[in-house]
Order: sequence, then C-alpha cells, then structure tokens
Amino acid sequence: MEELPHDLWAEINRLRRENQVLRAESSTMPAQWPPIIEAAASAVVFQAAQQPTGEVRISFVSEGCREILGLDAQAITREPSQLWNLICDSDREYVKQSLLAAGADLQPWGCDFRLIAPNGTEKWVHGQARPTPSSKQGLIQWEGLLVDITDRKHSEAALQAGHEELMLLIEAVPGFLWSAELTDDNEFRFRYFSQGSVEVLGRPPAYFLDQTPAGWLAIIHEDDLPMLQIALQRVLDRASNGEEHDYRVRHPDGSIHWVRDLVKIVHHDDGRCVMYGALTNVTAQHEAADMVQHGRRELEMRVEQRTAELEASRAALQQQTQLLESVLNCMADGVLVADEGGHFSHFNPAAVRLLGSGPVSQYASTWPQQYGLYLPDQDQLYPADELPLARARRGEEVREAQIDVRNERNPDELTISVNAAPLFSQSGEIKGGVAVLRDVTAHKRFQQRLLAEEALLRKLLELQERDRKLFSYELHDGLLQHVIGAKMIVESLFEGSAGRQRDFEDRAQLVSPI
Repeated sequence: MEELPHDLWAEINRLRRENQVLRAESSTMPAQWPPIIEAAASAVVFQAAQQPTGEVRISFVSEGCREILGLDAQAITREPSQLWNLICDSDREYVKQSLLAAGADLQPWGCDFRLIAPNGTEKWVHGQARPTPSSKQGLIQWEGLLVDITDRKHSEAALQAGHEELMLLIEAVPGFLWSAELTDDNEFRFRYFSQGSVEVLGRPPAYFLDQTPAGWLAIIHEDDLPMLQIALQRVLDRASNGEEHDYRVRHPDGSIHWVRDLVKIVHHDDGRCVMYGALTNVTAQHEAADMVQHGRRELEMRVEQRTAELEASRAALQQQTQLLESVLNCMADGVLVADEGGHFSHFNPAAVRLLGSGPVSQYASTWPQQYGLYLPDQDQLYPADELPLARARRGEEVREAQIDVRNERNPDELTISVNAAPLFSQSGEIKGGVAVLRDVTAHKRFQQRLLAEEALLRKLLELQERDRKLFSYELHDGLLQHVIGAKMIVESLFEGSAGRQRDFEDRAQLVSPI
C-alpha cells in the first residue's frame, strides 16, 4: 500500500483530535432533546459545531435522517459534506448565506430549501437551528431540526396554482365578480371587485372598495334606483337568498349602459350576511331586444297591411274564380283540366254533355273505354297515349285533333275537335294539361255533303266538256265540206275571166276560214 504524504497525515491527526474534543463536549445531551427527537418522526434532529475556519463537524444526527435524507447517521457524522451535497444546486448558495448570517449574529436560523435524495427524489425541508458560542474560542455550537415539508410545499404550490387559475377564470368571465358583507350597523362593505369593473362600470376596483353603498347607488340610473332600493331592503331584512336585476349605470363619461346583476346571498349562523355577485354588460342584448321589439311592431304592422292586401286579393281572386267558373259553365265548348297524375281538376258542364259523363277517378289509360272515344270514321278505340290531353301532359301542343264519341248517352256518333296544351308552373315544370272540346258533328256532316255535291258537279262538268267538244267537231266538219263545194262551183263559172277569178279567189279566201 502506498504511503500517504506527511502533510496529509498531519491533517488527519488534527481532525481526530478536534473530533475527540467535540465528542467530549456533546457527551451530555440536553434534557429537552429526547422528547424532541421522539416527537420528530418526520424530522432530523442534529447537533453540529462550526470551527473558526468555517468548517462544520456534525456530532449528532437523529435516525429520521434515513427517511428524509436517505443517509444513515454514521455516514453523515463521518462525512458532513454528504449532507451539504444533497442541497439542490440552485438553493445551496442561498442556504450558505443564511447560515453565515445567522452564525455571525448568533441569531436563530430558519430556511426552506430543496434536497435531492440519493434516489433522485426532490424534497422540501425546513431547517431551523440556534447557534450558541462554545467554551472553546471561536467555536459555535448548532442545535436544530430539518423537517420534511414536501407535502406542505406541494399543497401550497397546488393552492397557488389553483388561485392563479381561479384568477384567470375570473378575468376570463364576461363582466366582473364582487362580494360584500353586511356589517353590524346594517351597512354593506365591499370586500372584493375583479378587474372587469373597469370595462363594465368604467371604474377600477379600488373605487368601489373605498366607497360605501351610497357611492355604488350614485352611479345607477335614476329610473332604476327605486327597484334596487327595494331589493336592497329585502336583503337588509334577511328576506332574500338571491336577486337578479337588469338596470342602467352611468359611466364617468356620461354614457348609459345596461348591466345584469346576479347575486347569491349567504346567511351564516353567526348572523353575518355575505353577498356574492356577478355583473355583466348586457347593453347589446337590450339594444337588440329594443330592435327586435321595434322590428316586431313594424312586422305586425306589415303583417296587418299584408293581411288586408291578401284579404282583398283573396276576395278579388274569389270573384275572378267565380267569374271564370261562370264563364266555363256557360261555354258551349267543353274544358278539361288534368294534373300531372292524370286526375281531372276541372270538368265543365259542356264537357259532360259532349262526353256523356263527368270526371272519372280511373287512370287516363281507361278514358277511351269510359267515354267511348274512337279514331275518326273508324271502329277502333282512340289510343290512350295519343289522346290530346295525354300528349299535353307530356308537354306537346295539339291543334284540332278529331275524335268520334260513341257511348250510351250519345248513341248517335258525335265528332269533337280538341285543342290541348300543357300547364307549366312558375319554375317551368309541367303540372298537367288543359283541353278544349268543340262539337264539330254538324260541320263534319256539312263538309261531307259539300264534298259529295262537289264530286257530282265535277262529274257534270266533265260530261258538259265532252259534249261541247263533240258538237264543235261535227259543226266544223260540215261547214268545211260546203265551202269546198261552193268554191269548186264558182271556179267553174268564172273560169274565163282572170280578173274576176282573182276577185272571186279573194272573196273565197275571206269565206274559207268560216
């Protein structure tokens, strides 16, 4: 084993001698310590001596050091620096300066600081000690406690965090919170006002905390003051557990604002009465309510006006409907109106007369059988899909489509001419169709007679033309033969005279065309 240097051996011997002196001085423990140690289950009782050089020797440490410091007593007394090294780095200088100040003035020492236990756990401890001078010159004896206050510090931190969070919540709440207590002389004394009073009332909390209730009532609008005085009297009479009122307040600049005050009143058994209130600015709501009220009145007037107009329109429409119904009922032409589903919505009397019966509830595909509708001059039923009203419901326009009607009520064949068109909504959608029926039976029969007479006349004209051509041919042929014979006779009579012959020829030429 390597031999230690001579100066290091000398230092070790010196420390051993001083330690023996300390043990001799502390061999007799003060009478008050045993109960303190026994009571301090979560504390460390220690006794130490501070050398004139500033070096500290610990002569006694209670067994609580295992629980709090994580070190045993022998290790601490053997190496006091272990205790010092447990102090958190950020607190070590602060603890050192407090110890030096207490030792210099021989004043009691007290300090809260953090320790980092060997297992890494952080603990808060409260150190408390009393320095007393020793019989040895310059030596100071320290007797004290290290108490574990971790739980208390955590509670204080949680309480502080809760308080800070509560303050943030209070400041975040629209408006502000306040509290007041009823004093023995039946006067209210404000205890708390949050900062929101600046925005809501135009005044800081200090203004109200320094004021009596009279100062509070001074900012209230005179029209609302009687209502609040009655509410305040109820509170003074202990007849109310809560109040809620909307009233107006006047800001320092003279502007008027609406506020809503919600008050909870707590009556304690000892006679104290405390009010807790939340006050918010509701000016916008009241202005909106006034606008709504004004709008409601204006709307009611418009509704009344519109109702009168609608009533007049309804009366006019009813009159027009009656007039139209009367016109349709008086029309000689039948009018049919069907919706998009093929159901009749109008069927005037003329249509009943022409078709032999009124509207039916069956589908449009049954109309030809129901009403006896046939193709013109045929024994074949009219195709239901080709009926003019069916085509109109598909968006087509139909003009003068002829249909023969044969049924029990119309045993004689009846021919009707139908015009049909689709009905459109305002958005352009097809909503059905309308058809107008006209009896053209007489017109058809007249046309048939006219066609027969026209055919007869055409035959007569053909016969006349043939007879004319025959007569013209016979007349022309007989005359020509007579002229030729006459010419031959004349030529023979005047054969001797050339001049006469020429004259006769000229005359003959004049006669020959005849």
